[in-house]
Amino acid sequence: MKTRDRVIAYRQRHPSATVREIQAALGISSPSVVQYHLNNDSRRVTLEDALREVRTPFASTLKHEEALARLRDINRLSYAVLGDGR
Repeated sequence: MKTRDRVIAYRQRHPSATVREIQAALGISSPSVVQYHLNNDSRRVTLEDALREVRTPFASTLKHEEALARLRDINRLSYAVLGDGR
């Protein structure tokens, strides 16, 4: 498995892991290598792209359950894009 794939898989299993924790767990030579792979993950999306997926022009036209589902999607996508802020 490529280093990039290992880093991404580890981050998915341990979303709150720091770059140095990932480096130590995977035996990677430096934290900058881990950071490089995290920054250049082709599966990353921008927050704007994620929000575009869940926007609706008139929220008042949604049923209560649909509005809650949209809010859950926004929350899930925000965490996926922003991570835990580290």
